[in-house]
Amino acid sequence: MTHFYYESFQGLLQALVKDFHVYALNARTLGNIKKLPNGTHDWLAQWADDSVMFVRHMGFAPYIHVRQSHGNMLGWQILMTYPDTLKAYVSLAGFAPLIIEDPENAKHIAQTVAQIRAKEGKSLFTV
Repeated sequence: MTHFYYESFQGLLQALVKDFHVYALNARTLGNIKKLPNGTHDWLAQWADDSVMFVRHMGFAPYIHVRQSHGNMLGWQILMTYPDTLKAYVSLAGFAPLIIEDPENAKHIAQTVAQIRAKEGKSLFTV
């Protein structure tokens, strides 16, 4: 998994794994993915298809989807394409600098996600 602020993402994963099952999927980029009529690749649609296929295979749907940073593109794509698979969508846009500044903030973010889960139930799927 690639992320621009790996150190912040790692801190959040460590905070979440105490209370949740966390799955980090690698996204397909180029190669065996959908091609558009103009010859370009529809990587975002493929990424959403792959993620939803995993979620359904694991029996998580409907689920709470948590995304950060560039991963929010995938979250919005799933929300638009497969809304029936989501119970809730949590966007953690822009939190990475907060965790880099103070790693304790990862625990606060994880607690907030835990509160959402406690209220909404079901599974949490995060990438």
